[in-house]
Amino acid sequence: LGDTDRLVGAAMGIALLSEAGVVDEALVELLDQALEAVGPEPSAERASLLSAKAQELYWVDAQGISAPLAAEAVEIARQVGDPQALATALLRRYFIPIEPDSQKERLALADEMLKLGEACEDREMVVRSHAYKLREYLELGDIPAVDRELSTYARLAEELRMPQHIWHTFALRAMRAMIDGELEEAEELAGEARRRGERAEQPLATQYYGVQLILLRRFQGRTDELLPAVRELVEHYPAIPAWRTALITLEALGGHLEEGRLELERFVGEDFSAIPRDANWLPAMGLIGEAAVMLGDTGRAARLYEQLLPYDGLVIVPARAAAAQGSVARVLGLLARSLGRLDDAQRHLEGAVEMATRMGDRPFLAEARVQLAQVLLGQDRSANRSEALELLSEALSSAREIGARWIADMALELRLEAQGLAGVDITTSID
Repeated sequence: LGDTDRLVGAAMGIALLSEAGVVDEALVELLDQALEAVGPEPSAERASLLSAKAQELYWVDAQGISAPLAAEAVEIARQVGDPQALATALLRRYFIPIEPDSQKERLALADEMLKLGEACEDREMVVRSHAYKLREYLELGDIPAVDRELSTYARLAEELRMPQHIWHTFALRAMRAMIDGELEEAEELAGEARRRGERAEQPLATQYYGVQLILLRRFQGRTDELLPAVRELVEHYPAIPAWRTALITLEALGGHLEEGRLELERFVGEDFSAIPRDANWLPAMGLIGEAAVMLGDTGRAARLYEQLLPYDGLVIVPARAAAAQGSVARVLGLLARSLGRLDDAQRHLEGAVEMATRMGDRPFLAEARVQLAQVLLGQDRSANRSEALELLSEALSSAREIGARWIADMALELRLEAQGLAGVDITTSID
């Protein structure tokens, strides 16, 4: 019995150090040994080991392998009535449901985790639950709820002196600053989050920083600066294909169209099966959607539109709210426009403007206005032209104010074109 206890303890201790996006084969083997040692009878130990194995194999096959293990862990923990084992099992099941209407299920999981954490005085579980609830509210575009959860999460993390969560609060504040259009503040907070995360030995902090810097440099029109760093992330985290989709999008944004097409063809194929159905699926598909439009790949654009359409109405949120990458509606609008379906494009982009307005998301509001104006001008209707010019003026003013050079340049170039001044140097100002 003593040997079994030590084996289980060792396996669970190592599992706590598991790095997101990296499969530790030695840990999987150790967990299997521990599962064999505890035997098939329901127990808290078996539930905990199964949930740890589910977490590790999430990066191999989230739905086919990890999901059944996580479900079994939850069932056993409920059966034996162990609140700590149940809370941990629910935690490791949280990222498995990814269907368009899964927010209610994930919120229910986070709420139950919170109640169990409070019942068994597991302060770490209580703190983590608030971070998970925040993520769901962000995906729904509910910024007041996001702010309430962030306030609670940050207060508890500071009160309990938990460096493994304090770094995350800085990253979340960077996310909120980006939504508010405070790009310089967002970059400072993102850098502080990475430094604190490194000191707390949290490898995830590096990935968060990458996600946030990509979005910042996108707005600023400086994406080429990130290509070497993103290539490194692609190599280091092969189990997170979202990094490769980010690379493809950066290539397209930087005008490296041939490189982007080559990567797109080599990686996603025709059916996008290379993108696993895990929590990173929606961010990855959103990035590929934008890349397909920029690369002129209408064949893939049509298939992407159909796969993303059920997620219309949601915000694209990578990881545990590392960023708000705009609405699904905005990507659908871009895809529809590339397919020549201008009425659908207008409807989606009007939804994107509405979502960004409701969220107070200044960068993506400016970008969606430019993209909606592009559609309206393409419809060649006199009433639409007037509305488009107004949208472009609003977008240009806002983008300049927040320092989003890439969006400002797009708005100015399109406005000049609409006014019959195509070819004028966009670095000069017009009123």
